Amino acid sequence: MDLPEELKFSAIFTQGGAFKANLGEPSKKRYYFVLNKNPQHDDLIILSTSTTAYALHRNCQGGDKVHIPLSPSDYSDFTENCLICCERPVRTPKNKLRKILNSQNYEILPPLPQSVLDKILNGIRKSSTVSPKEKQLILGCEE
Repeated sequence: MDLPEELKFSAIFTQGGAFKANLGEPSKKRYYFVLNKNPQHDDLIILSTSTTAYALHRNCQGGDKVHIPLSPSDYSDFTENCLICCERPVRTPKNKLRKILNSQNYEILPPLPQSVLDKILNGIRKSSTVSPKEKQLILGCEE
């Protein structure tokens, strides 16, 4: 039985909410994780995504303090080791994201475990490319 779209979106639009979709990158679907503290109230949604292309990201600005290595033991839906680069979040208006998701087959995933989310939030905190306004959307009033 298919869930109503609003119920699907309520599962995604929570901090740590996860889904797998193609948001315009090469043809494969990627894992996306919602970073906003209160995404149901924000117009701009900030997402992290994982990559298995370690070599492309390891030399990026910020180094290990903003690169979060993860494995299937950290998040059960991962099938291989990957990396989240907190210097390169995906920024998209919520209404645009909803339209993209409505137009394709996407997969809702279990939310990130709090321990993994905390690592990503710490990387965002240390990021030099995430603006203060975006950090406020992600971290709340602590920044």
